[in-house]
Amino acid sequence: MKKVLFSILVAAPLMAGCATTAERQAAADPYGYKAISAGDLDLAEARLKREAAVFPTEPSVLLNLAFVYAETGRATEAATLYRKALKADNVLMSVPGSDRPGWSHDIAKMGLNRGAVFAVR
Repeated sequence: MKKVLFSILVAAPLMAGCATTAERQAAADPYGYKAISAGDLDLAEARLKREAAVFPTEPSVLLNLAFVYAETGRATEAATLYRKALKADNVLMSVPGSDRPGWSHDIAKMGLNRGAVFAVR
């Protein structure tokens, strides 16, 4: 019994450290952009879904999750999120590959017109 209790006491802080590291990584990439850029759409989707649960009208979250859906063949779900982004605040966003920011509503409209457009930061 003492060995089991000792194992639990030793393992618990280690497990807590793992969760903290994962949380830090997610916090460093709340909009999933780094995961998308790395081609890890599963990781990006998981992070974006967590963010969407907390911030359901955040344009960066909506647009990047829509991008992930479009890239993974879920056009209907992507279109739903692009429309939701159009109802959210219209904000300036950093656009990869461009030296100028873009408006979130313009990016959402492009997504609706062309399917997957690009991920935003």
